[in-house]
Amino acid sequence: MFKILSIITISAFIVHSFNSLNGQWKLIQYRDCIGKSVINEPGDLHKSIEVGLKTVHDSGTIKGHTISNEIVGRYILYNNNKIRVFSFGGTKVGEGTEWGAAFWSAMPRASSYNIKKDTLFLNYENDKKVMVFIKIKK
Repeated sequence: MFKILSIITISAFIVHSFNSLNGQWKLIQYRDCIGKSVINEPGDLHKSIEVGLKTVHDSGTIKGHTISNEIVGRYILYNNNKIRVFSFGGTKVGEGTEWGAAFWSAMPRASSYNIKKDTLFLNYENDKKVMVFIKIKK
């Protein structure tokens, strides 16, 4: 009886953890954990970078937009909040800003994530850098 209850509890925790990624997220900041630099979203952008994440079990889809492009992708989640984006692309209009170009470079290199309240910390470059998102829709 205890083993069955433990398995159900662990399974529920894993599904809840994965599903907490679900929703619409707005990129607000890049952080370099080694150099301790922080780059906030520029105030003069005509459009923010937003991504919709939808996870089912341990895999999910990415849909959204950068400043100039539509984006799509797919990812797999692993234990200990590890993530691997194995497909990422979109329209190919010149991004025009360093903010958008950095996103194109960072997203396929995502390595892990953490969520605190309505903030998603998506680590990349083997967890040396972080993209910080706020939830804008559930």
